[in-house]
Amino acid sequence: MDAAYFYILILPLGILVVGLVAAVYYYAHREDIAKNKTRKLIQAYIKEKAKQKKALNRELAKIDKLFEEKSIDEETRERLKNVLIVMNEKESRDAMDIIEYVKNGK
Repeated sequence: MDAAYFYILILPLGILVVGLVAAVYYYAHREDIAKNKTRKLIQAYIKEKAKQKKALNRELAKIDKLFEEKSIDEETRERLKNVLIVMNEKESRDAMDIIEYVKNGK
């Protein structure tokens, strides 16, 4: 084999193969990183949702305690509970919107 064949044919083909393998590896790795990022985001959402649920339960218990102590009446109790529940649902929807935005791409 002549050295000219190596420089004209073999070397460019080798560079092309290495480039294609590197591109495939990069895109495969990028997808795994995106999946891990989404998984971590969902786990953080679940932890935050648990914290919000505990806080909601504490606030509802405080409202019930105020009602039992006769500090508030039944109508006020129901309004306060509804406000807490609506606010909690709104925060959940906002968080889900953010997760969907990240999941679908920026």
